[in-house]
Amino acid sequence: MASASYQLEHFYYGRFVRQGQPEGDPRLLAYSAGIKQELAEELVTEAALPPLPGVPGGAWAIVRSSIVPFVMVQAAQQGAGGQSMWHYVTMQSDVLRALGGNLDVLKQLFEAEMPVYDRLGDRLPPLFLPQAGPPPAHEQIDHILELMTCTRNRTDVIELLLSAVVEGVQIVVLEAPAELESRLNFVKGLLALLPPPARFGVTFATHSESDTRLDAQIRFFSGDEPPADTLLFHWPTARVSGRQVEDGYSHFMVSQLRLDAGLVIQETQALTPIAAWRIKRGDALAAALAYASHRKALDRALRHNQPVEIDDVSGVLAHDRTLDDDLRRTYANHLLSISLALDDMQYADPLAVLMRQDRELETTTHQKLEAALNEGKAELVYATLTRWLGNPMGPQGRLWVQLAHQAILTRMDQLAQRGDLTEVNTFLIDIQQADPGVEVGHVVPRLVEMALPFSLRYKPLAETIFLLAINYLESGVIMRLLEAPRYVTQLPPAVARVVPYLDQREPDLAPAGLLMEVSNAFGAQWQPLVLLRLTEAGVAADRLDLLDTSALSGLANVAKTHWGVQYADLLRSIVKSLSTDEMLPTLDEPLYLLQNLLLLGDFSTLAQEMLHQSRTLYPGDAQVDYALMVQRLFAETPLPAPQALDALQSIEAGGIRSVPLMMAQIGVIQGQADSDAVEPLAERVIESLFKNPGMLSVMQARPMHDLLRFYVKRQDVPGAVRVASLFPEVAAHHSNQGIVMMVRMYKALYRDAELQVAGLELLRRYVRQSDTTSARRAITHFGRELGLKVREALEATYKIKRLMNDVGFDDYATFLHTTAELLDSTARAYVDKNNLPTLGALVNTVQSLSGGLMDDESNAIAAAVIGVGQTVAALGDDYHTRAPRELDKHIEDLLSSSEEPRSALDVLWVMGGYFARGRRYRVRFQLAPHPLGERSSKMLHEDAEISHQVLRGLLQAFPPDKPINVTSEAICGEVESLWSTLDEAMRRDRVRDLAVDLQRTVQLIEYIAENGDARAVHPSSPLGRKLDEGKTQPKSTLEFYRYVHGYFHIT
Repeated sequence: MASASYQLEHFYYGRFVRQGQPEGDPRLLAYSAGIKQELAEELVTEAALPPLPGVPGGAWAIVRSSIVPFVMVQAAQQGAGGQSMWHYVTMQSDVLRALGGNLDVLKQLFEAEMPVYDRLGDRLPPLFLPQAGPPPAHEQIDHILELMTCTRNRTDVIELLLSAVVEGVQIVVLEAPAELESRLNFVKGLLALLPPPARFGVTFATHSESDTRLDAQIRFFSGDEPPADTLLFHWPTARVSGRQVEDGYSHFMVSQLRLDAGLVIQETQALTPIAAWRIKRGDALAAALAYASHRKALDRALRHNQPVEIDDVSGVLAHDRTLDDDLRRTYANHLLSISLALDDMQYADPLAVLMRQDRELETTTHQKLEAALNEGKAELVYATLTRWLGNPMGPQGRLWVQLAHQAILTRMDQLAQRGDLTEVNTFLIDIQQADPGVEVGHVVPRLVEMALPFSLRYKPLAETIFLLAINYLESGVIMRLLEAPRYVTQLPPAVARVVPYLDQREPDLAPAGLLMEVSNAFGAQWQPLVLLRLTEAGVAADRLDLLDTSALSGLANVAKTHWGVQYADLLRSIVKSLSTDEMLPTLDEPLYLLQNLLLLGDFSTLAQEMLHQSRTLYPGDAQVDYALMVQRLFAETPLPAPQALDALQSIEAGGIRSVPLMMAQIGVIQGQADSDAVEPLAERVIESLFKNPGMLSVMQARPMHDLLRFYVKRQDVPGAVRVASLFPEVAAHHSNQGIVMMVRMYKALYRDAELQVAGLELLRRYVRQSDTTSARRAITHFGRELGLKVREALEATYKIKRLMNDVGFDDYATFLHTTAELLDSTARAYVDKNNLPTLGALVNTVQSLSGGLMDDESNAIAAAVIGVGQTVAALGDDYHTRAPRELDKHIEDLLSSSEEPRSALDVLWVMGGYFARGRRYRVRFQLAPHPLGERSSKMLHEDAEISHQVLRGLLQAFPPDKPINVTSEAICGEVESLWSTLDEAMRRDRVRDLAVDLQRTVQLIEYIAENGDARAVHPSSPLGRKLDEGKTQPKSTLEFYRYVHGYFHIT
């Protein structure tokens, strides 16, 4: 069977040889599969070993590399042309470590004659190196003897050389024999003085020159100036010079060498496991060997009962993994005996862990501690065992716990006999802080019994006893303790006040905050536990008057502390006792019961109790308060984000749905605002609100603000805008509170310019969807809270809302076009004063429309048409009255929004300019023979109604008797806002009509009003009555409107 071997990658580097002569520059000639061109070039640069002329095979080196751990290099001059060739072999640390300095095995890779290449070689197979291990002991002795020969038996020189190797000082060998074997024997001798695991890191080069670049610790040198800061060994004289260092390991080994070289090998073999362990854990060679030497010295001293430092023994026992079982027991027994003798067991703490692995050691240690306890060393044994039992890796079992309890009671008895109350109190405080592994609860009743008589003389001791009882004793035992009046007087005064309520002697209601007052009297450390245990007593005594808001809140805080973990079952029991149909209505803040369940992780019970409280405490309209309570529950309960998300899943599975679930989700988002884990949850909440708009009607302001704040804080602009877009719908259901809600929304968005624009848009939306009274109230409030600019913008929103009669922008564009068309056809019929429609023609026209009309239909046409005439007259008169002298310039300025509007029609000019981009549209008035065109009676009715509504909207938004009070900039801002609500296709379809119709409507109104007599549409004017009766021919559009009114009006 073939022996195991290491596979090594390698390559040749040199010049081509053709016809016996080298050609070209050195290059990579041939290489194995694991070698890359870049790797080879870097290794050649790092390990530039020069050939050694005249020596078969040349120079040889094993050096460190920054690319691979180690590299072996052979450099030779060969052939008739004396060409240079290099052979590089890469090696991992494990290869050299396993060989343990066996250079004879490595020398198998050395080639007396390297191959020659006249072209690039084929891919090389890898090399294989046997896994031989360190040289046999007899060979190592021979290597040491060879070294002694080289140094002329001068052990002081050997010590200096070995110290340099150990301490990392480079050794430079001068004028050594040229042949390879002599130089290798020198290296082998130094390696043999080291434990095998330490040898792999010692590198060497059998030849180097002044400019040689390589990392070798032992360097044979040929040159004028040897490197500085090195130890120089002059081979012919066997003398050293340069940097000399001392080393304890080297001194010890050379002392053995002076006796016998065989002893050196024995010692290096003995140190092998220790040195190997230290080197693997990262120690430098010097530190590893120093520790190994020190450890072996300790071993010998302990075996021969010689004195050693106790901290050295403790350190080895605690950390050294190379001790065998016998040696470990030797260390342990010595450490235990010395520690007990010195009454100081701190150095013996490593035994706590070792005993778990060694039953014999555990038995011995227990016996010795038991004996020490019987000898009166209770304090020492108690202190030791409380540390050991508190160590998770320490001793376990009833025997150790019982020994600790015996030590505790014995120590307490000693202190009691001594009568030192301060020491008794200190000891009981120490017991209070003992690790759970000591299980002191079993001895606390006896300790309380022993200490109670002394408490009447020392108040701090009385408090310590009370806290011990609170922590470890049953509720009934605590109450019996508090039935001792003399003892209670030693406690804080609040305790005496609460006792009559707990033992039911006091029939009156307890004062508010009494339980919190009592628990606070014992300081922050003990306050939660005292409150918990007194609450337990209060529930047991049926004194629910003690459980006010402060107590319930404090109880929830208990669950946040380590006491909540320790007493989780008690907390659950209290919550269950208070969660009955009879008890819940009597509690001030039942929310805190739910908070306890949430903090304890009882999510399924939490879901049940949430539903229970919903049914019991929040019937009907109170469900709004229930939803807010749920949000507060999850927002104010501090939980890690993953646990909070788990809670949401659990309560949903437990039946919490719809708005309460969403409020819980918002509460988690609010409470976990800094956690990225809740971002997907926030997205789901928003998505749910958009998909279920019905929820918006029951959403309250607070959760919406909390959701918005989450996105604003994270500077998530799209998320903040999405949330804010829901505010108007929610605010619409909350009257005045809705206005406040919108103000807070805008302020939350104000810091970011992009969000500020979105905020203003949402204020506009709120005003648009509000009724007139609410809108006016909102604008006043917004202006007062948010400033003049916001008020101006919203005044424009309000005015345009009234102008458009609360219809959408798309519908308004349609209605405006209808109005412009009606005004246009009726105006054109009266353009030519010499060619007016005759009375007969008009009679024929209206008669063709009236057939088949019911009276109410006929009257509706009459009212609509006269309404158009009256609003046109009013708007025209207002426009004429307020117009400046230079009207054309005024119009141009309105179209470019560089002047403020003075009348209602000016507002249409401004709006028209927005859509026409400041360009003016002029109406050309051409005669049309039929004032009503092709309209049927139904069409006339619809067109007149629409036109009357559009024109009346102008008057109600901008009454003639009041100033406009809206800027052109604000009007354009509002138009732009409304325009953005339409999709792109709709905007393309509407933009031209709006640009024309807004300007056309103004001009048509102006023309009709200017060329007509307003008395014609006045209800009681003589001219109007004649027109109503058909006794006179209409001479203008206004008169035509009155004529049509008279014809269709039926009294």
